[in-house]
Amino acid sequence: MQLPPFRLPSPFTTATQAPYSLLIKPTVGSFLVDYHNGHDLHVGWSDSRGHVYEFSEGGVQCVQQGEWTQCLSVPLSSIISGLHHGSAGLLPEGSSTDDTLYRQHWDSVLQHSLTQPQWQMQQYLENTHNCYAYVLSVVKDLEMKGGRESSNSLFNKSDVFCREFIVPRTGQAARYIALYRQVKLDGVSVEST
Repeated sequence: MQLPPFRLPSPFTTATQAPYSLLIKPTVGSFLVDYHNGHDLHVGWSDSRGHVYEFSEGGVQCVQQGEWTQCLSVPLSSIISGLHHGSAGLLPEGSSTDDTLYRQHWDSVLQHSLTQPQWQMQQYLENTHNCYAYVLSVVKDLEMKGGRESSNSLFNKSDVFCREFIVPRTGQAARYIALYRQVKLDGVSVEST
């Protein structure tokens, strides 16, 4: 019996297709061609227009899509919802992730990060003061602006934040990449059930 071909949805997106999101990509190259388990990842935030705020050796910068054309995304709304065990702890009273006031607030937090001295290129340290520290810091700033700073926040526990929000997306990508590479190599993939 021959089954018709079908298309699997890709876990990858572009920055412009994922506004208000945590974005994840390989530090070098692309997921489908270059990435292997254990390689370094780079993270950043997208604003309302899909521009990416990232911190690297060159300091913090806002870039238009650029190298963020094949990335994973975690919507900020998912992060906010998961922060305080299902409560929208980062949002001002009466706000939702869809209202204009919240969107403007997010963009202003990202814009403000561009002027902070701790994110200048001289401050970059590959293993400690890096893109991941930047991502956590930006959301801590949002949390404080919302009057909801908490010592129990996931942003005070980088390993928990990674396990909750980054690992699930990279795990999904790993399965897709393995299947993609097998089909590219063999022309077909057979899975036993």
